[in-house]
Parts: sequence; structure tokens; C-alpha cells
Amino acid sequence: MSTALEKGIAIGKSNLFGNPRKQAEAIEYFKQALLENPQEIEAWMWISQLTDDSPTKRYCYQKVLEIEPNHPLAKQFLDFQNATEPGFTRKKISSLQTFFESHQQALPQSKAETSLQKGVAALKSGDKKSAMQFLKQAIDENPRDVNAWLWVSSLIDDPEKKKFCFQKVLAIEPQNQHALRGMATLNRPVQSLSSSPSVASEIHRPQVKASSSYQQSVPQSNKTSQNQVRPANTQIVKKRKRISVWAMLGLGLFLSYMILFPFSAAINSKELGEFAMMLGFGWGFHYIISGYIGAFKMIKNGQILQLVGCSILLGGLPLLLPAVLGYFLLWWANRAEKTK
Repeated sequence: MSTALEKGIAIGKSNLFGNPRKQAEAIEYFKQALLENPQEIEAWMWISQLTDDSPTKRYCYQKVLEIEPNHPLAKQFLDFQNATEPGFTRKKISSLQTFFESHQQALPQSKAETSLQKGVAALKSGDKKSAMQFLKQAIDENPRDVNAWLWVSSLIDDPEKKKFCFQKVLAIEPQNQHALRGMATLNRPVQSLSSSPSVASEIHRPQVKASSSYQQSVPQSNKTSQNQVRPANTQIVKKRKRISVWAMLGLGLFLSYMILFPFSAAINSKELGEFAMMLGFGWGFHYIISGYIGAFKMIKNGQILQLVGCSILLGGLPLLLPAVLGYFLLWWANRAEKTK
């Protein structure tokens, strides 16, 4: 056996699910093998199995019969092709009859049947791996074994590979009910939950209203508490917005002063310098006011001891404490409010 033939057979056997690129690659190897030996029957038969072109299939079978006139598989396939081509003449009726008579006589068929039986037995015993190997072997020995293709489809989870198996079956037996049902199942669109009437009715089914006596017995405290929570949440949001605006104002004054003051000195602009100083005084005023607001909030929150402690650390000047600590006191008071 030539190297090209061996490579072609290896690719052909691994190409169970019809990868077109691998199919073409295998055919090229078989053509190379035929250039080396035009009498290589196995190469002609492999090309006939891999190609989808009917004239090419016919030519390959004819070449095999020229080499071996009684080759059972080539005669079988050629008779089948004659019988199924358009134009149902007497010749085709004769070919169809010959095909069915020779169907059980082809030697590769008996090997395929043995492999199929082993595959089914392995599957029934739970050995799926061995079952797949035997079934692939059955298909290698007889690619037109409908039962082998159907058993392979039952072992596969990939929808595309399942569909390929069913298509192979329907190409051989267009009315095969198992393959037709399988294709119908795979082609059936998956319904969403909302489009399914039964499921949708369960999801959107209105709840049964409670009786008046039950409603009267239910305390109204939950409703009252919910109504109380809403204004409280609204107040918190408003308070946070006010704090954010106040903080942004201070940050804006500080950054403006830090940018404009050096810039005015650099360009020696008295007017810009005066404006920068005004911004600086504004930021200082903002800082002091923030401290007093923070001190007031701390007293309101009951943080008097903390204020006294800070005052002692700064030399016992409680009135000047907010002016010194400024933003820190405001932050401390807001943090205490959040943790309440």
C-alpha cells in the first residue's frame, strides 16, 4: 500500500462527519495514489464515497468494474445509481432489482453488519466509547448503512453532527421516519417562556385577592412604616445633595485660588492677583463656616465629649476650635450621622 493511499484512508476514516476541507485533502491523496497505480481499487472506491458528484461516483465505480468485473460493492452502488437517477426506464427497473438482490451479497456489507452488531451490544452494556468505535467501523465498511448512522446519531450530543447523520440517512432513505423525526426536532425553534401560552399564563396569572375579613384582620403598621420610610429616604437624599454642593463649592474656591494666584504673579497682573486673593478669602471663610457647621452638628449628635477633647488638645479654646479644624469637624459630624 502506497504512502499516499495510507494518508488518504487515515483522513477519510477520521472524517466521519464530512469536513469539506478534509474531504478534499483525502481525495487529493487518493488521486496521487492512482497516479502511482491506476489499478488501485481501494483508491477508486474511497473517491466514490467521498465525492458528492454523481458523474464522478459513476466513473469511479466503472473504473473499479473494469479492474474487477465482479466487485460486489461497485456493482451494488452502480446499480443503485442507475435506479435512482431521473427517467424511470426499463433499464432502471432492472438496475433497481439488481441492487436489491445484491444488497445482502456484498462482502463489505457482512463486515459492516458484524461491526454494527458489536456496536449495538457495546451500547446496551453501557460502553459508549467502544460502541462509537464499532459504529464508525461499520460506516467505514459500508457508508450506506442506515442503521449505523442512526445509532451514531443517538450517541452524539452536538446538534450539527446529529443533523449530519440524519442527512446521510435521508440521502439513502428519503422516507426514513427516524431521520425525519430527528430532523424535525432539531429544526424546531425553541420557544421562549413568554411565548409559551401555558408558561406565560403561569407567570402572569393574577394573584387571588384576599377576602375583606382577612384584609381587616391584617394590621396596618407595615403600610404606615412604608409611608414613613419614603419621606425619610427623600430627606437623606436631599441632605446628601446639599453636602455635595457645599463640598464642591469649597473645592472650587480652593482650586481657583491655587491656580490663579501663582499665575497672576507669573504674568505680573495686579487685577488677577486681587481676584485670586478674593477667592482665597472666600475659601478661608468657607473653611471656617464648615467648622462651625460641623461643631453644631456634633453637639446635635451628642458628640460634646469629642469636642471638649479636641478643645483641650488645642489649648482650651472652644470658640476657635471650629475655625482651626474646619472641614475635619464637618466630616466627623456627617460620618456620625451616617452610622446612626
